[in-house]
Amino acid sequence: MELDALVQTARFLYYFPLALWIGATVGVAFVALPAVFRAAEPRAAAGPIAELALVRLDRLKIALALPFLASSTYRLLAWENASMSGPVLRYGAGAAMVAIDLAGALLVMPKLRALRPAAAASAAGSPERAAFDRLHARSVRLTSAALLAGALAIFLS
Repeated sequence: MELDALVQTARFLYYFPLALWIGATVGVAFVALPAVFRAAEPRAAAGPIAELALVRLDRLKIALALPFLASSTYRLLAWENASMSGPVLRYGAGAAMVAIDLAGALLVMPKLRALRPAAAASAAGSPERAAFDRLHARSVRLTSAALLAGALAIFLS
């Protein structure tokens, strides 16, 4: 494969997963799911829908992580000056996006899924509901941090 074709392929494998990652996250977490929770009647019916959407989003992100990180690493090592701060910061921002989102998907989301049925059946202010709400807030903060890291990676590209 010619160098130009290899560079073009690496660029595609960098930008496409990054754009899909950010777009899917915004579309699901900040557009679709709030609409589901507003429209669901009873509101508790939205929980299983949200869970399904978030599990699928997490699977998509896991699938996108490898091509994104591989192309980002290749880009940094093969044709960019890794001693310059811009490419290193961009790489770090992209790697942070992946690490933050995967931590949420693999560490926080399983706990949220386990707590959801008890929290849905509990009254506001119950220990189950409080535990779920704390984890949900952590999940939202992680998602927001990952989005900021991804936006920084785009800005530095």
